[in-house]
Amino acid sequence: MLSTTNRTVRRCAAVTIASAIAIAGLAPSSFADRNDPLPSPKKAMSAARSSVDKLDEVPGMTPAKAVRLGLEAADQTATAYDTAGCAKLKVISSKSGTGASTRISIVGSTASWTVGAVPPSWYSSPPSTAPVWNLYFRGFYWASELAPVFLAAGDTAGMEALIVSASKFHVVNPDKGTSVNGWDEGTNLRREEALNCLYRASGGDARLVPAIQAAAKANMDMNRYYGLPNHQPHNHGAMANLALIDSADLLNRSDWRIYAAKRLVRDSGGVWTSAGLTFEQSAAYHHFNMAMWSDIGDLLATYPETEMRTAAGQIKAYVAKARGALSHLTTPDGKLVGFGDGVPTAFQRTAQASGTFRDDQAGVLTGRWSWTDPNTSFYLLRYGGPRRLHGHEERTSLVWNTEGVPVLIDPGTFSYDPGIYTTFSKTPIGHNSQIVRNRAFVPGNGVFVSSRSSSGSVHGMVTSDSQYGVAHTRSWRVDNANRMVTLSDTVAGVATTTAHLDSRWVLMSTSPDGKKLTYTDGAGRLLVVSGSFPLKAVKGSTNPVLGWQFPKMGQRSHASQVLMYPTAGTSGMTFKVYGQRDKKPSAGGR
Repeated sequence: MLSTTNRTVRRCAAVTIASAIAIAGLAPSSFADRNDPLPSPKKAMSAARSSVDKLDEVPGMTPAKAVRLGLEAADQTATAYDTAGCAKLKVISSKSGTGASTRISIVGSTASWTVGAVPPSWYSSPPSTAPVWNLYFRGFYWASELAPVFLAAGDTAGMEALIVSASKFHVVNPDKGTSVNGWDEGTNLRREEALNCLYRASGGDARLVPAIQAAAKANMDMNRYYGLPNHQPHNHGAMANLALIDSADLLNRSDWRIYAAKRLVRDSGGVWTSAGLTFEQSAAYHHFNMAMWSDIGDLLATYPETEMRTAAGQIKAYVAKARGALSHLTTPDGKLVGFGDGVPTAFQRTAQASGTFRDDQAGVLTGRWSWTDPNTSFYLLRYGGPRRLHGHEERTSLVWNTEGVPVLIDPGTFSYDPGIYTTFSKTPIGHNSQIVRNRAFVPGNGVFVSSRSSSGSVHGMVTSDSQYGVAHTRSWRVDNANRMVTLSDTVAGVATTTAHLDSRWVLMSTSPDGKKLTYTDGAGRLLVVSGSFPLKAVKGSTNPVLGWQFPKMGQRSHASQVLMYPTAGTSGMTFKVYGQRDKKPSAGGR
């Protein structure tokens, strides 16, 4: 077996020999004469690519479904990579024959072609206008899918056909410096990944080098780059940089690696707020971002160049601050609190110097009285600018844990697909909010924290907004010692106040006047909810959709949703938990 050094020497020699053959006008050697597949990408590269792909991954999203939903959905498919770095995404919908005569079609169109004779006109005049089909076709996803199949079958003619087709793309369809005919950033980075896959699988076929160089050149065009300075940082930018680094590893281009690392440092600085959160408006996606950039920092640290190690250090500094911010988004039992899209995953928090955290850029305010007491109270308030990225319309909503259990909750995310439960989870009715009836919701209007107070066991927050076109003031008062939250709303108009309880709380009784509800959690705790107007408890309703909690994607549980219908002016609700050892009030009523 050849050492990595000898392989590198042999690859470089192969490039030189093949170039001489091409200049002499001789036919290039076939794949059958190539080396064995090159070593797999670095483990750190594989980890970073997986983290980047996970950032927008949507459970259940397939290539066929993405074709129906549009280009953005193509990013949401779960992608994995084999040992040659080839994407394992299944885009081929039909396949027949072998070798260069292998005939395929891909999702999104019935148009078919033989891999040894791709119609050159299709690159500029494709048989389908579907954006996702064109991404898969011009991005050579089909070649990444076929290469491992041909290798496993020993189909050298099929592999040769893939190499010839891939090496011709930039010749018959040259880059004009614009985002047309497959030279946009998204398609180009996928094609660069496919070219890297074929180069590695073929043992370093020199005919692919000019194609990789063309893709790398387009990748480094800042006018098409999806990241700073022309665009906000995006996972496409990270994907493009990882593809460029992988190309650099294969072709021994240290300058490409350093170029990609500098872009990554610049983008990583734009991902976070000054307090350390992302702009995603989601706890789960903040965690995804932190994991992704941590893996990217680890990858850059594996290279010998000073510039790469410096870049790694800068990125890791951002990640360290993000990790501290993320610790503030954990409940007393150490779990990430849910808000925005996604389902929070396991996270090992670290105790921070302060029990409170405020990030006006992200619109998050949290508080706790202890980092070690599992029964302490914890709250998270959402406020700030308009919904963006993975956020929900939850501003003015507060989630609250106390006595070791969740009380006021965010319902979670049921699905990313359109539907009644998705609408419920994303809109104000799905959160602990007040809706002004007979007035339109104005999503662009901000929510501001007008005052905060802290005195011993009591924290207070007052927000002001005009989300329904009229002035609205909301006050939250969290009392840790008495395990109680007091809510007050003032608005000019009839309204609906809604509060979501965790599914553990089961209604025991309603007071005769309807203004007090008593719940039990079945473990010795009581929750008493009181209102200035009669209260209505709804659970598991489908028309209208009310009273649901989504513990996992695609799963729904009945959970009590408390509704109150105040007239114009000031109204309020209180929530008090009695612990397992506390003296309980009478649960009289109906």
